[in-house]
Amino acid sequence: MPKGLSSPPRYCDRCTKHLPGKNRSGTCWECLKPEKNKLWRQNNVEYCRRYLANYNASAEGKQAAKRSRQKPENRARRREDARKYRDRPEVKARERVRGPIKQAKRKTQKTGAGGSFSETEWQALLEAYGHICRNCGSGGKMTVDHILPISKGGSSNIDNIQPLCLSCNSAKRDS
Repeated sequence: MPKGLSSPPRYCDRCTKHLPGKNRSGTCWECLKPEKNKLWRQNNVEYCRRYLANYNASAEGKQAAKRSRQKPENRARRREDARKYRDRPEVKARERVRGPIKQAKRKTQKTGAGGSFSETEWQALLEAYGHICRNCGSGGKMTVDHILPISKGGSSNIDNIQPLCLSCNSAKRDS
């Protein structure tokens, strides 16, 4: 071949992929890899045996733990533990704040109305209204109410939100 001209492109003998210029073997790396892996395993039998034994032991341990969690008596205990956790005062307080926010976010995402508000904004709104219902003045658990309903083009921005008790919010649906 005259000087300055490149050699013709080479292709893998097995998969016909284009081979880079320095590959002289005639076979690409992807085609050689399984053969090299098999050869390495044949030369490192003891290592492979130990690795497989450790892998199986840890997998059996994980399966045993999973089976233990799924036993009926353990299921009941886990359910009881979860109930005790939910009954803790700090968890209840956090859920009183997060619950209405989660519902409003879901409703907004479902309808694609847009807007959102944070826990801090909701807490500030509750503080502004003195933790009482804007409609009837009762205390207790407050729900998120959209002043202009999402179904009528309202959003979930904090300026379209007011705290109402559950009965007032439910009654508002009927009208």
